[in-house]
Amino acid sequence: MNTQLESPIGPHTMISGREYDYFSGTGYLGLQSHPAVIQAAKEALDLYGFSTVSSRGGLGEYALYTEFGHQAAGFFQSEKILHFASGY
Repeated sequence: MNTQLESPIGPHTMISGREYDYFSGTGYLGLQSHPAVIQAAKEALDLYGFSTVSSRGGLGEYALYTEFGHQAAGFFQSEKILHFASGY
């Protein structure tokens, strides 16, 4: 079976030319298709390009990550946070 996603993932998703109710995936909040998130991603690509760079401790990091850490620590009322990319 060759399954082709043909639209953004959402409650109703086009798959191989047919619309389905979509109950799978990991977009629990639906943010992957939110216009503000898409616009922010476009702006980040224009500014930073498309790269994961290197390890944060090795060759440096973008100021974006530092600012995220400060904001997240404030949100969680913590001195610092540890964050890393994960699909789980």
